[in-house]
Amino acid sequence: MGKKYEVGLSFIGRKIQVIYDPAGITEVTIEFEGHPSWKAREMFIGERAGKRPALPDHLLPETADSSRLLRGAERKHEE
Repeated sequence: MGKKYEVGLSFIGRKIQVIYDPAGITEVTIEFEGHPSWKAREMFIGERAGKRPALPDHLLPETADSSRLLRGAERKHEE
């Protein structure tokens, strides 16, 4: 319904179960495998929002140690 809820950085990009009552969606129940259910309240982002916390490890950019495209180009060049 276009609303945002704070569930925590560990759950960014993950699929979770959201249980809610259509009559009152200011608070929803969140379920994720291996974690106890918890309540999430609707987010309020004011003018002076706080500093963003660091991203979890699984969302950080990874450095590439090789490139299939460059390997293929090198083989073609050697031929």
